[in-house]
Amino acid sequence: MLSEGLQEFLTCDLVGPSILEIVDGLAVNDEMMVKVLNPTSVEQSCLRTSLLPGLLQVIKYNIDHQNQDLSGFEIGRVHFKDGKSYREETVLGIILTGKVHPNHWEDKPTETDFYDLKGIVDNMMGELG
Repeated sequence: MLSEGLQEFLTCDLVGPSILEIVDGLAVNDEMMVKVLNPTSVEQSCLRTSLLPGLLQVIKYNIDHQNQDLSGFEIGRVHFKDGKSYREETVLGIILTGKVHPNHWEDKPTETDFYDLKGIVDNMMGELG
């Protein structure tokens, strides 16, 4: 991912129920969430079931601070409750917003699109064989 020009992001494993509602369409129900016994706050009371809420917070923070051009990734663990046992999976999340390259005299800035993401995933799969 670094060789593709992406920046690495690290987000917290602890999230709140309100943030998890963002990814409601991912078929994660209340029984699959791992809840913290003694959370320091409501917004850090569950272990994340997706990287998406944290990455969306990164995008929001940067756009609020006038930085629309982001190309990044996160490799992290997501946590699920499977009956009475617990399960962790390592997953990859990629975010692309704004322009592909910063303003430069050589290249005209173009907006990121699906084909930029497709190229990154294609190159990654080629490297992994």
